Amino acid sequence: MLATTGACGNLNPPAENVPPAKIAEWGGTIAARVAGVLERAAPLATPRLRVRARTVSLAAEVLAGPELAAHAERLLADTASRAEWGERHRRAVASWQAGLSRAAAAWEIELFALRLGPCVLLGVNGEPFSLFTAEVRRRTGAPVSTIGYANGLTGYLAPAAAYREGGYEVDVAHVFYDTFRAREGALEALAAEAAELVQEVLD
Repeated sequence: MLATTGACGNLNPPAENVPPAKIAEWGGTIAARVAGVLERAAPLATPRLRVRARTVSLAAEVLAGPELAAHAERLLADTASRAEWGERHRRAVASWQAGLSRAAAAWEIELFALRLGPCVLLGVNGEPFSLFTAEVRRRTGAPVSTIGYANGLTGYLAPAAAYREGGYEVDVAHVFYDTFRAREGALEALAAEAAELVQEVLD
């Protein structure tokens, strides 16, 4: 059995800062559901394993000069972030702004697709929103399951709609990764590449 964190870009627990007993209760609920499925699973008569991988470059929103300074000021003025992280938020923005000379102009995303019988696992070294998996499934018609944080973590990969909605994942998170955020449309472009990779292990 393989247990992974899945694609968690916009899927969170029911609550935060809960006691260990509550976490154990949630884990038990999930384990009971999984155990029931495993008990009904039949072994494969002819297991088939295929693996493919590729690296995809996604453009980042590169900032410099006055544009960078203005963006840092907007980050510092974000009341929600100040309320949640206090002085740590100010230090993070300062460190991010000072270190961007070393930041890459593109995100290097490592994808791998693994087919084992009828199952297809798709690994991404980032934290994609759940719409990523839905889009790959739509394009391929395959029951794909995404493994986030596979072989590293570049940051959040959000759909175009999230850039217009705003929020931590697209407006703030890149500061804590000391990088530029990916350009709008990155998740959709990556889903297209991932669908091609999945198709290779299905053919």
